[in-house]
Amino acid sequence: MPGLQGLGLRCPSCRDELVLADGVGAPRCARCASVVGTPDGILDFVSDPDRAAEREFYDQEYAETGQVVAAKRIESLAADWEDFRQVPNRLVWRELGPLRAKRLVLLGNGASEKELFFLTREPELLVLSDLSAEAVRTIRDRYQLDEYDGRVLFSAIDGLDLPFLDGTVDLVYGYAFVHHLSDFDRFFAEVARVLRPGGRAVFMDDAYAPLWQGAKLTVLKPLMHYTHRRKPISPEDTRFTMGGGFREDDMAGRIRAVGCRPWFHREAFLYYFWTRAADRLFPERLERLGRHRGVARALIATDERLSRYAWVRRNLIRLVWGMDKPVQQGR
Repeated sequence: MPGLQGLGLRCPSCRDELVLADGVGAPRCARCASVVGTPDGILDFVSDPDRAAEREFYDQEYAETGQVVAAKRIESLAADWEDFRQVPNRLVWRELGPLRAKRLVLLGNGASEKELFFLTREPELLVLSDLSAEAVRTIRDRYQLDEYDGRVLFSAIDGLDLPFLDGTVDLVYGYAFVHHLSDFDRFFAEVARVLRPGGRAVFMDDAYAPLWQGAKLTVLKPLMHYTHRRKPISPEDTRFTMGGGFREDDMAGRIRAVGCRPWFHREAFLYYFWTRAADRLFPERLERLGRHRGVARALIATDERLSRYAWVRRNLIRLVWGMDKPVQQGR
C-alpha cells in the first residue's frame, strides 16, 4: 500500500507504530505479522471482540444496500456543503476551517459520502472510517479517486481505540456519530491523545431540547412510534432519542477533564421540525416539498429571528460542537 508508511498509525495487535510488510494479499504488520486489513486495501484496526456483533450487523446492512453504480466524481458533492438548506453542514464546514496540508480523521462515517468532498481542499491525509469495513468499501467504490491516491485511507476503526500515535492528527470529525458510543470519557481521552497541540475535533449531534423532548414523551409519543415503525432506526439511535440529546454542561465537563476546551453551537428550531416531518411522515410524492427552497428560506429566517429569545435558544436542536486541544497543556 504505497504512500501509507510513516503516517503515525498504530498496529492493533502489538500497539507499536505500524509498518506494513512488503508483499501481496492482505496488509500485515512488519513487526508482529498480524493481518491489519483486507486484500482490496481496507485497513482494519477493530480488535475488540465485544464490538463484533455490532460490526457484523452494520457489515450486513451496508452489503445489502451498497450496490455500486457508475463511479462519480467528488466535485458532485459540493452542494451538500454549499446549499443554504443544509444548515448543520454549513456550520460544520465553518468550524472545520482550512484543511490544506492537515491530517483529518473521519469517525463513524457509515455510508455518508459527502465527506469525500474534503479532498478537494488538499488535506495531507484523509482517513475515512467506520466500525464497518463494508461501509467504507461501499463509499470508496462509488467514486473516482485515482488522483487522490496516497492522500485518502479507507479503514475500519473503533472510536474507543483510535489507531494513531500520540499527537499525530490535526482534525477529528464525526457526524451524528458520538451518540453511538458506550463510553464518552474514554472516547474524549482517545481524541485528546491523538490530536496535535492546537488540533480540533468537530462533531454534529442533537442537543437536549426540553420543549421537543417533553413533546416526544407526551403528545407526540404515538407519532414518534409510528415514524420509527415506518422508518426504523438503530438501537443506539433509539437510546439517544429517548434520552433527549446531549447536554452541553455535561459534555463540557467531560471534555475539560481530558485537558481540552469545549465549544458548542446550536441551530434549527422550526426548520428542524419541518424537515423531520417531511422525511418521516410525508408520502413519497410529497417528500420533495420538505426541501422546497422557498419554504426552507422562510423557516430558516424565522428561526434566526426567534433565536433572540432565550427559550427558543434552549430548544434549538442541531448541535455542532467539539473540543480544541491547547497549544500548550494547562494554558
